[in-house]
Amino acid sequence: MNIGLDILAGVISIFIATWIASIDAIKRESELEKQRLSAELSAIKYQINPHFLFNSLSFIYTKTVRQNPEAAHAVHLLSEIMSYALQEWEELGRVPLTLEITHMNKVIEMNTIRFNNKLNVEYLEDIQEGGHKIVENTYIPTLAFITLVENAFKHGDLNDENNKIKILLQIAEDNICFSVSNKKRRGTKEPSHGIGLNNVQQRLQLMYGSNQTLIIKQDAQTYHIEINIKLIKS
Repeated sequence: MNIGLDILAGVISIFIATWIASIDAIKRESELEKQRLSAELSAIKYQINPHFLFNSLSFIYTKTVRQNPEAAHAVHLLSEIMSYALQEWEELGRVPLTLEITHMNKVIEMNTIRFNNKLNVEYLEDIQEGGHKIVENTYIPTLAFITLVENAFKHGDLNDENNKIKILLQIAEDNICFSVSNKKRRGTKEPSHGIGLNNVQQRLQLMYGSNQTLIIKQDAQTYHIEINIKLIKS
């Protein structure tokens, strides 16, 4: 009888030890993935020397503010966007949702100036009751929304008045949905390796796990991408 109990105890001990080792391995793998993504994000950031960049932008702003206020304003917007993008945020580049929205709007405004205020883009917000509190208290990966918007500016047809770039932010009590739709540009296309989108997707996965999705739908003419985040009440 005691032998049987000893065997059972041994099996349980082995099971527990294996389970703990498995958990430790998963934690180590997750930590390595976080470090890899952080290093990748840093590599993207520091391809340009930030100090040189901001000094140059400040110089250009000073030289143009009187002669061309609109151009100077665009330079100021670019400086603020780059400062936001290059800032050292916390782990995985988590930022308040409100900051990402603010700087995404600056990206849209800067590109509107770039295209002489003829950019065919439509940005809508559908924030339901209780949604404003979510905007203030929710964190997302930095550049998550901006990457999707920039992708549309880079690859979309910006000249078709009947097919505007459509940017939609929907916030309900327990869900965030951000989507960008655009008509594909014809002719020569800029090269794309998908690094930015992959990085956003992986950081969303680490931050929200199975409570998020990044969905791409496309055909020969159109491209649609959206981020969905299901919020868990604490």
